[in-house]
Amino acid sequence: MSREKIKALKKVIRTAGHAEASAHHTPDARAAALALLRHSVRMRHDRLAVIRLLDAIRLRADIDGELWRYFETVESVRANPGQLRRLRKVHLSAMASPASAEPPPIAMRA
Repeated sequence: MSREKIKALKKVIRTAGHAEASAHHTPDARAAALALLRHSVRMRHDRLAVIRLLDAIRLRADIDGELWRYFETVESVRANPGQLRRLRKVHLSAMASPASAEPPPIAMRA
């Protein structure tokens, strides 16, 4: 993925995060978050992938089982397995809530 493509996807995510963003930005932002997440995983950028995971959760993107399994192997996450369980719980809760609800709070503990 080119730097320009990455910059464009990051801009889509930022735009959707603004209060004045309309609902039609949300699907694009979810797709952008997943594209960046998959790219980080493919490139084995573990720390960046965790950040991308948080963006995807916040945007209520549909994170598949293959991506969750990848994070089970990431050393920084394996050092604190409860962290991944909490992230997955927040994600499931967000996916079950109405689309108009506030984004889930994501608190990371060391």
